[in-house]
Amino acid sequence: MPKRTYQPKKKKRIRKLGYRARKRTPSGRRILKRRKKKGRKKLTISDEFRIIGKKPKMRKPRKKNIHRKKASIKPKPSKKGKKKK
Repeated sequence: MPKRTYQPKKKKRIRKLGYRARKRTPSGRRILKRRKKKGRKKLTISDEFRIIGKKPKMRKPRKKNIHRKKASIKPKPSKKGKKKK
C-alpha cells in the first residue's frame, strides 16, 4: 500500500499558512482582511498556538546512533554439502 499524501508537519504548516506568510503577499493580505471583517477569532494558523498560550513544538530530528551494532544474519548451512556419518 502506498504512503498517504498528507504527512503533517507543524513547521511547514506555519510557514505556509502563518500570519507572516499571509502578510507577505497581496492575496494573503486579502485573506486576513476578510477574516478580520468576518470577526474570526483565529486569523491564521499561528493564532491557534497563541490562543492556547503555547509555542508549537517542533520535533527535533533523531540522532543516528553510530555505535549500535546491526543484527548480523548468518546464512543457514546448506544440507547438500554435509556428509552423513
